[in-house]
Amino acid sequence: MFESLIAVIVSIIGALTLTGLVRRYAVHTTLVDVPEERSSHSEVTPLGGGLAIVMVLIGGLLLLFWLSPSDRPVLAVILGSLIAMAALGWIDDRHRLPVYIRLSVQTAVAYVAVISLGPIDRVDIAGLDIELAGLSVVLSVLWFVWLTNLYNFMDGIDGLAAVQALIAGGTLGYWFSEVGSSSLSLFSYMVMGAALGFLFWNWAPAKIFMGDVGSLAVGATLAVLSIVGTSRELFPWGAFLMLLSIFVGDATVTLIRRMVKGEKWWEAHRCHFYQRAVRAGWSHQRVAVAVLLVGAVLAGLATLEMLRYPPRGLWIVTTLVILLTLAFIVKRKESSLDRAKG
Repeated sequence: MFESLIAVIVSIIGALTLTGLVRRYAVHTTLVDVPEERSSHSEVTPLGGGLAIVMVLIGGLLLLFWLSPSDRPVLAVILGSLIAMAALGWIDDRHRLPVYIRLSVQTAVAYVAVISLGPIDRVDIAGLDIELAGLSVVLSVLWFVWLTNLYNFMDGIDGLAAVQALIAGGTLGYWFSEVGSSSLSLFSYMVMGAALGFLFWNWAPAKIFMGDVGSLAVGATLAVLSIVGTSRELFPWGAFLMLLSIFVGDATVTLIRRMVKGEKWWEAHRCHFYQRAVRAGWSHQRVAVAVLLVGAVLAGLATLEMLRYPPRGLWIVTTLVILLTLAFIVKRKESSLDRAKG
């Protein structure tokens, strides 16, 4: 417990300090996000603040690499994936890479990570155990790439991505501690601390945005931790799905709707539920607080699923009910706004 607390505190201080320095660099080099028609903000804002999170996590991994020799193979995969995705995101923040280059690099990194760690060979959701057999590598790579990108998709308003990283990091820290994986537990708590330190600068009105350098790196980090947890520690995959269900649900439903409509799904848009909530009149702060509170509840349900606490089916059903309720609230808010305008 003492080591976990120290990891969180040092990560908070590190991210808090480094984000300020990155912000100064971004302002000096005009690395900024300029609002456009599909943006959810109205002010020119420095970009690339996620670099501070990345630097804190790299420092933490190097320390754990020295302290935990037996865990070096896993830590090396996390470190390599983190650096690769951060580098891709940093370049994309500055030069806007074509989607095929982004997906190609992400797929290559995902494949190396999956082969190195071992794929998710079975999916356990509420006690339903599905053997993936020959599809395990392909599906694990797709999970990695999708989780990385959906985290990027969901980084669209102040504080949202940092709040999800805070919840996920703290929850995973507890999960890994429960199975005796101290190094992964400490690293997860570092993710929590780094997100909290960055949130000071990113809370609405944001003084700096995370940027692709942060969202891709954090998404890939959570993807690697989910693969390690599922394939090596035998956590139910459904628990990870529930833990990240606000992001997974919003991004997946939105993507499917855009594809069905024949829209260019890879382009920026304002169709996510969280963006619709802002357009309907909710402030960035209110949406982020809602995600924080609901996300904490979902983290608790996911933990019950991870511990395989009966009745397991109840936890995932409750999660689905909560998500549907959130979607209903947003749609009702939109309808009320439309009636007021009419």
